[in-house]
Amino acid sequence: MVPIYLREPCNRTAQERSAAVLARRASEAPLDLSRLRADRQRAACDADVLVARFAEALAARGVRVTWAPTAAAAAARIAALAQERPVAASRAAVVAELYESLLDLGVRVISTYGPQGSSFAPRYEHAWQLPRPPALANWQTRPWQEPSNPPRALLGLLGVNAASAANGSLYLLQHSENIGELLAAAQTLVFAVGREKIVADDAAAQRQVAACSAYGCEAVLLDLGRTPAPAQPLAALAGLSEGERAVEVILLDNGRRDLLEGPHRALYDCIGCRACSARCPTYPFFRGPRGWSPKDYLWSHLRGENPSLDLCTLCGNCEADCPLDIPIPAMIAARRQETLRARGRNWGDWQRRVQGNVEALSRAFSRAAPVSNHLVGLPPVRAVMDKVFGIAPQRQLPRFRRDRFDARPRRPAGNGTPPVVYFYGCFANYNHPEVAETAVRILEHLGYQVLLPPWKCCGIPLYAKGEIDAARRLVEFNVRTLAAYAERGLTILTTCPSCQLALARDYPRLFPSSAADRVAAHTRFISPFLLERGVEGTLPGRAWRVGYHLPCHLRALGLRDETPQLLARVRGVEVAPLDRGCCGLSGTFGLERAHYRESMAIGAGLFAAARSTRWDEIATDCGACKLQIEHGTGRQVVHPLEILARAELSARAVPAAAAMGGSGR
Repeated sequence: MVPIYLREPCNRTAQERSAAVLARRASEAPLDLSRLRADRQRAACDADVLVARFAEALAARGVRVTWAPTAAAAAARIAALAQERPVAASRAAVVAELYESLLDLGVRVISTYGPQGSSFAPRYEHAWQLPRPPALANWQTRPWQEPSNPPRALLGLLGVNAASAANGSLYLLQHSENIGELLAAAQTLVFAVGREKIVADDAAAQRQVAACSAYGCEAVLLDLGRTPAPAQPLAALAGLSEGERAVEVILLDNGRRDLLEGPHRALYDCIGCRACSARCPTYPFFRGPRGWSPKDYLWSHLRGENPSLDLCTLCGNCEADCPLDIPIPAMIAARRQETLRARGRNWGDWQRRVQGNVEALSRAFSRAAPVSNHLVGLPPVRAVMDKVFGIAPQRQLPRFRRDRFDARPRRPAGNGTPPVVYFYGCFANYNHPEVAETAVRILEHLGYQVLLPPWKCCGIPLYAKGEIDAARRLVEFNVRTLAAYAERGLTILTTCPSCQLALARDYPRLFPSSAADRVAAHTRFISPFLLERGVEGTLPGRAWRVGYHLPCHLRALGLRDETPQLLARVRGVEVAPLDRGCCGLSGTFGLERAHYRESMAIGAGLFAAARSTRWDEIATDCGACKLQIEHGTGRQVVHPLEILARAELSARAVPAAAAMGGSGR
């Protein structure tokens, strides 16, 4: 018998098989992610050797191994083994790959995944409802012992979280009771092993399954909250069998080998923990019965099973939560470009290209303001925008300003030292110039000379649509302009989260060059910059209660607390995070007619929190989030700098060297 190990929450009593166990803070030592990364690198570099060793180890134990190059081949073998018996399946990503092929062959597949009884109450629907601290648990890894009771006449199909090439050991993760019950009940056990799950030895396999248990807890709690309990117990599916228990391992490729030689190689590093699901705003819409995670959403598209990647908003939450920092958003954007090049643009693609050209649209609307603002509110114009540009007729566009920031007369910048560079971006220029004016005023108040370089849109909107070549032209202009300041050691400041993400992280990663590296190293978001300079203030009058919404792109950069901390330094301001996840607009995603409903559903929790009379004001750093919250609540939303500008500010003395360089955050 092949050695099988179960990783599960400690179960000293039956009650501890509950969400309370999953939500308990981990008592074990923190995971060594550097070792995990080394394990995954070896799994990729030695993939063929490890697969061969694993198969040899199983054969030496008398376990049959079937090599399946495709999902159809794996399904055919399972159908032959089932012989009209029902197939009871765990809910693993590798099992989901086989689902359609099994149904095509007429196999009766029954899911065993779901909360057991009432032990998983309360049921969590949203990430912000999860217990605090983050949902980690006390876990144990134990060897599974084959029971002495006779099995039932059914086939158990299970995915494997890790497999040891050294001795063929299989490691499975269970959060409820379904896997243990399935192992004990099924007469035939079939383990589907994706070749990427095979690692060098048991120590590496244990690290991998431990990481899955630690980083996947939040996603599991949410999935269990969205999943009904199994319709019937295993005992009701089939009667007892007199035959002996049989075990077979199916080694599945299904395109995995190709990943190692293509632009999506990082997907091979994925351990399948599903942490990327917990805060993905659109996951509930593509999750479906097969349980796709954001990684699976891309992987299924590469296999040709998922025709579109339109539901990814490139918010970056998946990458922020991934223990291995797998750049799923970047790969999805690159795949969108590949698709455009392969099939050409259809009408919807042209609409999205126009939507992504934010600066050109903003410039045109601003030049025609305020007439343009009036026209876009008229029903005939809304109908045209719907048909021609794909903009949802319910959507309120931002108000465009003729007195944009770059057209306003500028007084002499003075001789403040040291100078800083301000990249203000599209929204602060065309829609909300008060943000840019306020940023300049605060910086000059602190003694800085503010330099305003030539600029173009950061390129993120076009990049998100897969229009990477068009985005590259904008990036090259900005890098060429800003690199000259970075070479002088000057700090480049932003007030827009998306611009910060572009300049500080995405430029060197997506459009690599030494100049892009220099720009990234010297780019700072304004909130931590002001925090480090000891900015404080006093807001006259009564206490002002501010609800703060964290934009996804700041979360993706790890800048989760800096803006609330900055506001909290103003006496007279009480600030608290709204903590309701993504607003749902996600750049131009929520502007589209095709995604308007999803956009509003994503933001519903945030809207409810923002409507509360508890708050005197709602604040966020992101112009798109401001637009969405105002649309969903009807109340005005301000940039945090606008609150700061009302206060009487003070700061510690800032030496000239303090503004030199940056951390890219």
